[in-house]
Amino acid sequence: MEAIQVCDGGSMFWGALYEPQTGAFSQIAINGSP
Repeated sequence: MEAIQVCDGGSMFWGALYEPQTGAFSQIAINGSP
């Protein structure tokens, strides 16, 4: 699987980093937020 970055996709596009060892998410970001 490969990550794809999309800019200004509105609320339909978002991203986060996931750490499998801890099950934690970080750096959650939503593109094109109002």
